[in-house]
Order: sequence, then C-alpha cells, then structure tokens
Amino acid sequence: MASTRWRLCILALATLACGLAQAQGPAAAQAFPNKPIKVVVPSPAGGPPDLILRAIIPKLTASLGQPIIIENRAGAGGMVGTAYVAKLPPDGYTWLFTTASHVNIPPFNEAVSYDPLRDFTHVTLAAQNFGQALVVHPDVPAKNLQELIAYAKKNPGKLTYANAGNGTASHIPAEVMKAMTGTDMLSVPYKGIAEATTDLIAGRIDIFFVGTQIALQHVQSGKLRALALTGARRWKGMP
Repeated sequence: MASTRWRLCILALATLACGLAQAQGPAAAQAFPNKPIKVVVPSPAGGPPDLILRAIIPKLTASLGQPIIIENRAGAGGMVGTAYVAKLPPDGYTWLFTTASHVNIPPFNEAVSYDPLRDFTHVTLAAQNFGQALVVHPDVPAKNLQELIAYAKKNPGKLTYANAGNGTASHIPAEVMKAMTGTDMLSVPYKGIAEATTDLIAGRIDIFFVGTQIALQHVQSGKLRALALTGARRWKGMP
C-alpha cells in the first residue's frame, strides 16, 4: 500500500468529531505496518483526545497487528505536536490524534508552520461530542446566562475564562460571546482542557467552555454550574 502520514482528528467547533487521516507518499516496498506505530496527541495526558485515543487503542492494535505508542506533545493549543508530525517523513509510522483546533488555530496564529489541509488528509472519524458547555465556578454570582452577562457588564475585566489555545473550542465561543454581549472578560491561557478544568474547580478561574461530556460529571457533583450549551439539543442535567 502507499506509505502514509496518518492523522486522527476532531473536527468542527460545536460538534467535535475524531477522524483518521493520511498524506500520500511513494509506494512502500513491504507490507504495512511491520513495526510499532507512534500516535502523537498534541494536548496533555488526561484530556479528551488522550482519553478517546486510549479507549480505541486496543482495537487498533488488534486490527493492525502492531503495538501503538502514545506520545503527548502539548503546547500552543495543539500547534507544537501538529508541527512535529508535519515535519516527519510520511512513512505511515507516526500518526496525529488532534481536535477541531487543527483547522481553527491557523487563522489566529501567523506562526503556524504547516497547512492543516495540504499537509494532512482526513481518513475517518473516531468520536463525536455534541457541543460545548458554558460552565462557571459556583462562587460566580450567576445562575443563568443572562445573570452572567449582567454581572460581566457591571464588572468589566473582573471575570476570567480558560483559553486552551487560540482558535480552540474553548476560545472561539468565549470571544463570540464577548463580542455579541459587549462584555470584557480576561482570557487565561492553558496548555489543555484537563489543566483548565482543574483550575476552574479550584476557583482559580471563573468560566470555561468545555465539552458537554466532561462538564456533566462536575455539574452533577456540584463542583461546577452549567449556564448554557452550544449544541443543538439539550442534555439531561444541563440547561
């Protein structure tokens, strides 16, 4: 078969999806794969992409007949790990498991050294997440979105929101909300979702747009309060 560079990718902003991708190269002289495969996750261990990948690794290993090694290369909202894979020879033995930020980040960052479409070819979807949840720490004096907006307007620059990388699904909805409501909230950068969620629960930040599945457990336990969803349908236990 043709030698390839593979990518597992979560696509879209409100509806996240994971998929496998490839970049075509010259024909391989021997059967593929004949050695272990490395999958790069451009976000910290314990985050959604990392957990999804670890859940499907057993079936991938059984199907391919080779061990699969996970390497987390976090930084710059996914740019560090993605750029690393883009520079490697397209021999099919290094894959990238990424998120919607793969296509969302480049317009926000002139430093991007790769083309998310030309350098990678999408192959298949692996998982789907229906929307982001707008969650706040319980100390934030707002029981719904209207109260949050009103409080933000009365206290410009006081509220903080977690930004897991410019162009990510935690950044764009927050900036859109600020623009539409005329509010001023401070963006606090994080390497990944897990780190941001931990700080939100600890009360070190106020607001976070995070995947509904991740938010749900913390909302149900009372550690966080959900105010809104970006998806097209409601979730039980959520606004």
